[in-house]
Amino acid sequence: MRISPSTDKFAAEFPLPGGVEQYFETLVKILRFVRENQVSMDDFAKWMFAEFPGTSGANALNSYVATISRLGYWTQHEGRLRLEASGLEFLRIEETDATAARDRLGEQKYQEVLGYDVLLEFLAGGSRTLDAVRTHLNQALGVSWESKNQAMFRVNWLRSLGYVARNGSSYELTSAGLDARGRFRTVSLPLPPSPPPTPPTASPWEREALTLGQQLEAAAVAGGDGRVFEEQSAAAFAAGFATREVGRDPKQIGFEMPFFTVTRRKSVGTQEGLLAEVFAAIS
Repeated sequence: MRISPSTDKFAAEFPLPGGVEQYFETLVKILRFVRENQVSMDDFAKWMFAEFPGTSGANALNSYVATISRLGYWTQHEGRLRLEASGLEFLRIEETDATAARDRLGEQKYQEVLGYDVLLEFLAGGSRTLDAVRTHLNQALGVSWESKNQAMFRVNWLRSLGYVARNGSSYELTSAGLDARGRFRTVSLPLPPSPPPTPPTASPWEREALTLGQQLEAAAVAGGDGRVFEEQSAAAFAAGFATREVGRDPKQIGFEMPFFTVTRRKSVGTQEGLLAEVFAAIS
């Protein structure tokens, strides 16, 4: 679940089995198993319960599956788990440089899961107890986490990445955590879309050409004996404009096509060419 469209970050964090400082190693072990076997969900469940005896039932298993799914590392296809390209790439990096793989995952957590940016900044200020972390996250994020779980899961993920160490009943950033904090803060985030450009202000003769074109279209659509249309054409010519009926192309059904073009004649001024196109939607 993502907290809101405005943040577009996952609100809830989940652990992995194997120990509070082993989330990263467990993730690697699970991904390797799926890469080598492409198992069904039933076989995966059996392997998880055998490999991690502390796994406490279907709800826990589903949370583990969801945790890895939202990383984008695997997908379920025809009832079987298989790694996506991102999961294969993650394992390739881990097998050549485990530290780089930790940093890759840490940056992904920082960007995609709510609170890691706030947590790293808070721990950069010194050692903190888990109660202090939960209180700070609630205040900074505007959430109401009554239990320590969400704070604890985030702290433990950072411990498994080597970014946080426990010191008695408190937690503090390691040198690797301080380095990661500095790098992640400088990661460029996507810029908001630029507002549409302001259309240029039409010149007086452009506005007049558009008005004439609209009048010509209205007269043509109105039908009748054509007298009004001829009068409108004559008025446009007297004002220094040339008009031309373009018509509708039957091949362009469903699109807007020019119906009339209004151009300024050479003899009237230096500006020549198409001044306005009046569009009529084809139904």
